[in-house]
Amino acid sequence: VGLAVESTERFDDRDLYVEARADRRLARGAAYVAVGGAPDADYRLEIGVAVGGQVRLAGNLAATFDASLARYPTGTVTGLHPGLALDLAGGRLQLSGRWINVWDEAGEYRSGYATAARWQATERLALRLGYADAPESSDGATVDVAAWSAGAEIGLTDGLLLRLGYLSEDRDAYDREELSLGLGWRF
Repeated sequence: VGLAVESTERFDDRDLYVEARADRRLARGAAYVAVGGAPDADYRLEIGVAVGGQVRLAGNLAATFDASLARYPTGTVTGLHPGLALDLAGGRLQLSGRWINVWDEAGEYRSGYATAARWQATERLALRLGYADAPESSDGATVDVAAWSAGAEIGLTDGLLLRLGYLSEDRDAYDREELSLGLGWRF
């Protein structure tokens, strides 16, 4: 079970996003359901639901699937994202790829992809790197975005995690960079 609260600011608009999530381990994988939204949203979704999971296919290869439905002030956006995940080096290195399929607020179909790598460098340090060229819904519109990201997760204690991240996006109208800092509590 998880609860996330994010406060973000973009062009002097601030949104507070809250999400509750439940995960369940299954015999050959895992599944999740998440519900969240930003009350009085300026650029984040007003309310949304996501479901998904993964199923181990063979050895270190798993099939992944995510589906989402999100309501924005301008309309509803639906997403279906199948993918594959590969565990290497005894589970210390994970590689993944997803096919992004979106039906935007105007009902138009768009697609793209996302790739990611996560390396558990030490018991308390994990590093991640990602690249995506896919549609993203924000600011009341779905636009094509090319982005890369890098980050780290540092275990301060057995239950407390420090998360650091950098994101660089190339959008149609502007480029955007983001630095993020977060705390996670594992229980």
